Amino acid sequence: MDFITQLPKTKSGHDAILVFVDKLTKMVKLAPTVTQCTSETTAELFVRHVFRYHGVPNVIVSDRDTRFMHAQGVLRDSNDATRDFTS
Repeated sequence: MDFITQLPKTKSGHDAILVFVDKLTKMVKLAPTVTQCTSETTAELFVRHVFRYHGVPNVIVSDRDTRFMHAQGVLRDSNDATRDFTS
């Protein structure tokens, strides 16, 4: 998971993209969002764009952004997913 931020605003007010990548299949899911996305919104986007179709992954890789830390903690506590961080 990673954010691409500071993009030009769309008509619906989005100015960022949350990117989800499946490392095995290289499949990418893109979720439109805003730069000031909260951890709750990040978790909600994960459920809407990934969990809904694929379930909870065994490993979630992201940077140490607090939005990811909180969202992954919620998901990990309710399932057996582990966290890996990029350097």
